[in-house]
Amino acid sequence: MHPYLKYHADVRVIPHLIGGQWRSAPGPLTGTSPWTGQPSFSLTPASPALVDEAVQKAAVGAKEWAATPVKERARLLFEVRANILANLKELGATASYEAGKTVAEAEAGVMKGVEVLEFALSLQNLDSNGRMEVSRGVHCEYRRQPLGVVAGIAPFNFPAMVPMWMMPIAIALGNAFVWKPSEKVP
Repeated sequence: MHPYLKYHADVRVIPHLIGGQWRSAPGPLTGTSPWTGQPSFSLTPASPALVDEAVQKAAVGAKEWAATPVKERARLLFEVRANILANLKELGATASYEAGKTVAEAEAGVMKGVEVLEFALSLQNLDSNGRMEVSRGVHCEYRRQPLGVVAGIAPFNFPAMVPMWMMPIAIALGNAFVWKPSEKVP
């Protein structure tokens, strides 16, 4: 028996998370596990109106998030890291079952994503702005400023690792994130 079935015995309905609220409805797309050939999830693709709503709500949230001190942002990301590690077996089993990877390979993908999350947590130790004298009397300045809403589209073959290459850094630096996972491995 695949370890995924320990966590999810039935076909799961994959919801959308928009503005902190889950939106769930059985959809026309059903994913099939390469391990069993059986349906493992159902989802409703986001309509253009739902995507627009997600971006608008992210833009509102981005303003408050950008004003949040970096140490407070990092504190929340430390909690995310702890939750990922506490649920590593389930996350690995899910990625394995949906993508057809071995469980060890899927868990390794999650852990590579955790490495990027840990790097993002170190960003709080960087200076916030800088000024360098590049020639006599000539100075260059740089500023780290959030962009606002950042979007990422993840592929099917690394369902945990690739999103975690994008999200933690964008979020740690004060941006909101809109993520479109692969419909093959949500």
